[in-house]
Amino acid sequence: MYYDPEDATPSKHKDMYRLYGLRIVAFSLGMGFKVSFAMIVLQISSAIALLGVAQTVADFFLEHVVPERRHYIQQKIEQTESFNKE
Repeated sequence: MYYDPEDATPSKHKDMYRLYGLRIVAFSLGMGFKVSFAMIVLQISSAIALLGVAQTVADFFLEHVVPERRHYIQQKIEQTESFNKE
């Protein structure tokens, strides 16, 4: 649409918008239910258990797949001085 911003009559001015990036369109459909304390505890315990699995998968990937795996294995366990007072 051509228009003059200061006048209501059509004119030779035009707005142009250049939009960049991704457009994400999402919608959700569902039904709400009563909050269950047992389901909340189940979800939290499942998340904690999956954190251990994620650590194991990451270690396997870094020790066996990554090209710099020798460097990772050397740096994984760092020897420090003993802090015992014996």
